[in-house]
Amino acid sequence: MSLIQFGDALRRRAAESRHRYLVAVIGERAWGIKAAFDLLGPIKATWISGQAIPGTNTIEIRQAPRLLGQETDSVVYDAEHQIDPDALGIVSGTIAGGGLMILLAPQINQWDAAQESRFSGRISRILSKSPLAVRVIQHQPVPDIDQLEKSAQQPANLSSISGPAATLDQQRAIDAIHTVITGQRKRPAILIANRGRGKSAALGIVAGQLANQGIKNIVITGRSRQSAQEVFHHAAIISSHCATQLRWLEIDQLLTQKAECDLLLVDEAASVHLDKLGDLLKLYPRIAMATTVHGYEGTGRGFMLRFHHLLERYTRGWKHIQLDTPIRWSKQDPLEKLVNRLLVLDAELPEITAKVLQQENIQIEQVNADTLLSNEPLLREIFSLMVLAHYKTRPKDLQQLLDNRSLCIYRMALHSGSSNNTVGIAVLVAEGALSPQDGVQIFQGLRRPAGHVLPEIMVSQLGLPHAATLSMARIMRIVIHPAIQRLGLGSRMLRHVCDESAAYYDLIGSNFSLSKGLAKFWKSCGFKTVRIGETKTAQGGSNSAVYLMPQSGAGRDIFDQARHSYARNFLDQLKIVLRNLEPELVAELVEGDRLLAREPDQPLFADVIGYCYGTRPAESIPATLGTLTLNGLTSNEIEDFALVVERVLQGKRWKDCQSLAGEQGRKQGSRRIRLSITGYLESLYGERLETMRLKLIKGNSPER
Repeated sequence: MSLIQFGDALRRRAAESRHRYLVAVIGERAWGIKAAFDLLGPIKATWISGQAIPGTNTIEIRQAPRLLGQETDSVVYDAEHQIDPDALGIVSGTIAGGGLMILLAPQINQWDAAQESRFSGRISRILSKSPLAVRVIQHQPVPDIDQLEKSAQQPANLSSISGPAATLDQQRAIDAIHTVITGQRKRPAILIANRGRGKSAALGIVAGQLANQGIKNIVITGRSRQSAQEVFHHAAIISSHCATQLRWLEIDQLLTQKAECDLLLVDEAASVHLDKLGDLLKLYPRIAMATTVHGYEGTGRGFMLRFHHLLERYTRGWKHIQLDTPIRWSKQDPLEKLVNRLLVLDAELPEITAKVLQQENIQIEQVNADTLLSNEPLLREIFSLMVLAHYKTRPKDLQQLLDNRSLCIYRMALHSGSSNNTVGIAVLVAEGALSPQDGVQIFQGLRRPAGHVLPEIMVSQLGLPHAATLSMARIMRIVIHPAIQRLGLGSRMLRHVCDESAAYYDLIGSNFSLSKGLAKFWKSCGFKTVRIGETKTAQGGSNSAVYLMPQSGAGRDIFDQARHSYARNFLDQLKIVLRNLEPELVAELVEGDRLLAREPDQPLFADVIGYCYGTRPAESIPATLGTLTLNGLTSNEIEDFALVVERVLQGKRWKDCQSLAGEQGRKQGSRRIRLSITGYLESLYGERLETMRLKLIKGNSPER
């Protein structure tokens, strides 16, 4: 059988079963490209490569994210040297049932032997052994089509339901979202599915149906307008009214503007920061969310474990709909199963409960990448926790876990009976120890060395060139299994990591997307804030924060410089670049940080006497009130703190103060702030304040 004949037979089998196959083409590059054309026959394919290939419309590997949400017949992926795991995950999900994914891998036999990339070696071994992969090798006979893995030849079991839904799963999702509109408020629908199950299509179908019924304010939000294109596409098929009745709004618009909204649809909810999902649940009473649990966009079961707490807190109940039946391909699809294995996309957390937890059964140990490479179950456990630790964990993080020689991986294991489950991880990366010249070039903006996040921030953002020469450990991930969180295990893990790293590093720290809970955690473990990012990150949707702990004398010197710079500028930053931080977060950042406090002096008291007991306006003493407020927040003694933070520290206009509820305006707000500041001062300096007040009444200068 020739290669052309084999391609014809393989495409027929794929079309009959609506399955997709990965074909690894192994041989010289020129031969491999011709072999790909022979396998495809008349089928048009999307070609992914680092260089243009004649006769094709080639997309560069780095541009693969453009294909998210799109559908292709077949894909040729040019892996001349190595595989980009993110691109592989993306393009595999775009191929429709009956299509092929052809992997040009001329060097695949050297990936494992060269030992340059553990990740690539792992890919090579899986592709060489897995019955799910089709291998076409130069100078060898083509595979026997009858010897390929036997798979179901019939099309997917589509339901016999009438209407636009393709499966019973989809129809159940559509019905549940209709109930969100017609039923009680605060009872959202949550659609959970792997890729290709039609969840975005279900959102679009509902939007179109509701538009036909006269519902005029249907809003969709999510990661990006482009990624939600499928929702708009299916809505437009159902209804011609969607152009005016269905609109896209960014998450921040929804949170700051309280849009008119009869139904809010959130596509790929796991890509939205959890704090913001909670805010959406608070603000919008009729909401449906859909998200991927596996795959490039997914977060695994960990997302629902974390999201469950928000649903309990902000809703009266919710409907959970699991979509299992594939839409774009058949069940047991060979390509889906193989890519899940290659990229560990279907890794799930181990099943444990707090009941089995005993402190003496907990052990913390270091594991290396070679151990992970030889122990697939352990690799899957650790990667499932990495996914849980960060909503945007990608396949490339798996590659880094195996290949980055600067990583140090700690595992917390729970020994219970015969089981030995991973219940926590901490992943550190070594940074810094650069030359003084490197520090100067970073300071001047001439260099941004890859893989040195903390040194780059400390030099370029904090103005400390010498910091680049120090050795640092950045904690990239730290997470405990959700079933046993809030039991002190995270703090225990962090203390262990700090103790073991003290002999090797000058500083240990972390750079993360800030939230009240994380700020509280790092602070409780002895870490201190040295920087709050001026803008919200595109990844987390929150301001970033850098927390540090010194581990040596040299580290202490740089740490103290960074801390004093932070303290000097924090109050002014709150009025300018940090004025949109939530008051609760500001209070958490300030509480206990005595470096931000300043002992009130005599002139400061003189400033506030007229404000507290007379008619002096707050606008005449902004610096004084700012200092007093910071003092009060450090000791958690400011009542009505949210309004005080918004108005006094952040300088917001009265109409922008979220803590002014109802019809309250300037008059009521001014009174509340005055009472709060006066109450704080009287609780600490009652007798002294009263003496000064009496002197003022008698006509004496309070400064004497």
